[in-house]
Amino acid sequence: MTSASKEFKMHRSTADRLLKGLTERIAIYNDNPWKPYVVERAVVFGSYVNAPEREMLSDLDIGIKLTDRYEGKICKTAFELEYDEILERCPSYRHRLEMPVAMWGLTYDDALRYLRNRSHYISFHPIGGDAAIFSNVTQEIDVGEIDRSTDWYDDLFGDFP
Repeated sequence: MTSASKEFKMHRSTADRLLKGLTERIAIYNDNPWKPYVVERAVVFGSYVNAPEREMLSDLDIGIKLTDRYEGKICKTAFELEYDEILERCPSYRHRLEMPVAMWGLTYDDALRYLRNRSHYISFHPIGGDAAIFSNVTQEIDVGEIDRSTDWYDDLFGDFP
Protein backbone atom coordinates (compact mmCIF):
# COMPACT_ATOMS: atom_id res chain seq x y z
CA MET A 1 0.00 0.00 0.00
CA THR A 2 1.32 3.48 -0.85
CA SER A 3 0.83 6.76 0.88
CA ALA A 4 -1.66 9.21 -0.60
CA SER A 5 0.80 12.08 -0.38
CA LYS A 6 4.42 11.76 -1.43
CA GLU A 7 6.99 13.88 0.40
CA PHE A 8 8.94 15.94 -2.11
CA LYS A 9 12.66 16.33 -1.56
CA MET A 10 15.24 18.64 -3.02
CA HIS A 11 18.98 18.34 -3.58
CA ARG A 12 21.28 20.34 -1.36
CA SER A 13 22.39 22.29 -4.45
CA THR A 14 18.77 23.42 -4.90
CA ALA A 15 18.68 24.51 -1.26
CA ASP A 16 21.93 26.45 -1.81
CA ARG A 17 20.39 28.19 -4.83
CA LEU A 18 17.17 28.98 -2.90
CA LEU A 19 19.19 30.38 0.01
CA LYS A 20 21.25 32.56 -2.33
CA GLY A 21 18.07 33.88 -3.97
CA LEU A 22 16.44 34.52 -0.60
CA THR A 23 19.51 36.45 0.59
CA GLU A 24 19.33 38.62 -2.55
CA ARG A 25 15.58 39.26 -2.09
CA ILE A 26 16.12 40.22 1.56
CA ALA A 27 18.74 42.78 0.50
CA ILE A 28 16.44 44.20 -2.18
CA TYR A 29 13.45 44.31 0.19
CA ASN A 30 15.43 45.94 3.02
CA ASP A 31 16.88 48.49 0.61
CA ASN A 32 13.44 49.78 -0.47
CA PRO A 33 12.31 52.66 1.81
CA TRP A 34 8.72 52.23 0.59
CA LYS A 35 8.42 48.91 2.36
CA PRO A 36 6.97 49.37 5.87
CA TYR A 37 8.75 46.28 7.24
CA VAL A 38 12.37 45.15 7.27
CA VAL A 39 13.92 41.76 7.75
CA GLU A 40 15.80 42.49 10.95
CA ARG A 41 17.18 38.98 11.33
CA ALA A 42 17.10 35.77 9.34
CA VAL A 43 18.66 32.39 10.10
CA VAL A 44 18.76 28.98 8.48
CA PHE A 45 18.21 26.03 10.78
CA GLY A 46 17.06 22.42 10.63
CA SER A 47 18.53 19.73 8.42
CA TYR A 48 20.33 22.24 6.17
CA VAL A 49 22.73 23.16 9.01
CA ASN A 50 22.36 20.12 11.29
CA ALA A 51 23.12 17.51 8.63
CA PRO A 52 25.58 18.98 6.11
CA GLU A 53 26.34 15.48 4.79
CA ARG A 54 22.71 14.92 3.76
CA GLU A 55 22.20 15.39 0.01
CA MET A 56 18.38 15.30 -0.03
CA LEU A 57 16.41 17.79 2.08
CA SER A 58 12.68 18.15 2.57
CA ASP A 59 12.70 21.94 2.99
CA LEU A 60 14.74 24.99 3.86
CA ASP A 61 13.81 26.15 7.38
CA ILE A 62 14.20 29.90 7.75
CA GLY A 63 13.74 31.73 11.03
CA ILE A 64 12.73 35.29 10.23
CA LYS A 65 12.13 38.44 12.23
CA LEU A 66 10.19 41.15 10.40
CA THR A 67 9.86 44.47 12.21
CA ASP A 68 8.43 47.88 11.40
CA ARG A 69 10.84 49.92 9.32
CA TYR A 70 9.79 53.16 10.97
CA GLU A 71 9.09 53.95 14.59
CA GLY A 72 5.53 54.48 15.79
CA LYS A 73 2.94 55.50 13.29
CA ILE A 74 5.16 57.86 11.35
CA CYS A 75 4.96 56.14 7.97
CA LYS A 76 3.11 52.93 8.64
CA THR A 77 -0.25 54.67 8.86
CA ALA A 78 0.42 56.43 5.56
CA PHE A 79 1.41 53.12 3.94
CA GLU A 80 -1.70 51.35 5.24
CA LEU A 81 -3.97 54.16 4.06
CA GLU A 82 -2.34 54.12 0.63
CA TYR A 83 -2.67 50.34 0.44
CA ASP A 84 -6.36 50.47 1.43
CA GLU A 85 -6.91 53.15 -1.19
CA ILE A 86 -5.17 51.00 -3.82
CA LEU A 87 -7.37 48.03 -2.93
CA GLU A 88 -10.47 50.22 -3.29
CA ARG A 89 -9.36 51.68 -6.61
CA CYS A 90 -7.95 48.44 -7.99
CA PRO A 91 -10.51 45.74 -7.25
CA SER A 92 -9.10 43.23 -9.73
CA TYR A 93 -5.77 41.46 -9.68
CA ARG A 94 -4.98 42.78 -13.17
CA HIS A 95 -5.36 46.38 -12.00
CA ARG A 96 -3.19 45.76 -8.95
CA LEU A 97 -0.43 44.53 -11.25
CA GLU A 98 -0.42 48.00 -12.82
CA MET A 99 0.21 49.81 -9.52
CA PRO A 100 3.74 51.12 -8.96
CA VAL A 101 6.31 48.47 -8.14
CA ALA A 102 7.30 50.44 -5.03
CA MET A 103 3.85 49.78 -3.54
CA TRP A 104 4.10 45.98 -3.71
CA GLY A 105 4.59 44.11 -0.49
CA LEU A 106 2.96 46.50 1.95
CA THR A 107 1.50 43.93 4.31
CA TYR A 108 3.33 41.41 6.47
CA ASP A 109 1.97 38.52 4.37
CA ASP A 110 2.98 40.31 1.16
CA ALA A 111 6.52 40.62 2.51
CA LEU A 112 6.71 36.88 3.23
CA ARG A 113 5.16 36.08 -0.15
CA TYR A 114 7.80 38.20 -1.91
CA LEU A 115 10.65 36.66 0.08
CA ARG A 116 9.40 33.09 -0.50
CA ASN A 117 9.21 33.74 -4.25
CA ARG A 118 6.62 30.97 -4.76
CA SER A 119 8.97 28.28 -3.53
CA HIS A 120 7.16 25.55 -1.62
CA TYR A 121 10.54 24.41 -0.27
CA ILE A 122 11.09 27.55 1.85
CA SER A 123 9.44 27.37 5.29
CA PHE A 124 9.34 30.57 7.34
CA HIS A 125 9.21 30.45 11.13
CA PRO A 126 8.95 33.58 13.29
CA ILE A 127 11.87 34.18 15.61
CA GLY A 128 12.28 36.40 18.63
CA GLY A 129 15.14 37.28 20.87
CA ASP A 130 18.41 35.66 19.91
CA ALA A 131 17.37 32.12 18.94
CA ALA A 132 15.42 30.32 16.27
CA ILE A 133 12.35 28.64 17.65
CA PHE A 134 13.26 25.04 16.80
CA SER A 135 17.02 24.71 16.93
CA ASN A 136 20.13 25.81 18.75
CA VAL A 137 22.29 25.40 15.64
CA THR A 138 21.71 28.21 13.15
CA GLN A 139 23.41 29.87 10.23
CA GLU A 140 22.92 33.64 10.04
CA ILE A 141 21.72 35.15 6.77
CA ASP A 142 23.18 38.54 5.91
CA VAL A 143 20.28 41.03 5.96
CA GLY A 144 22.46 44.02 5.10
CA GLU A 145 22.24 47.45 6.66
CA ILE A 146 18.78 48.68 7.50
CA ASP A 147 18.09 52.32 6.74
CA ARG A 148 15.32 53.68 8.94
CA SER A 149 15.86 57.32 7.97
CA THR A 150 12.82 59.28 6.84
CA ASP A 151 14.55 62.01 4.82
CA TRP A 152 13.00 60.77 1.59
CA TYR A 153 9.51 61.08 3.11
CA ASP A 154 10.13 64.65 4.23
CA ASP A 155 11.38 65.54 0.75
CA LEU A 156 8.26 64.11 -0.90
CA PHE A 157 5.48 64.91 1.55
CA GLY A 158 6.79 67.50 4.03
CA ASP A 159 7.11 67.01 7.77
CA PHE A 160 5.49 64.07 9.50
CA PRO A 161 2.11 64.74 11.07
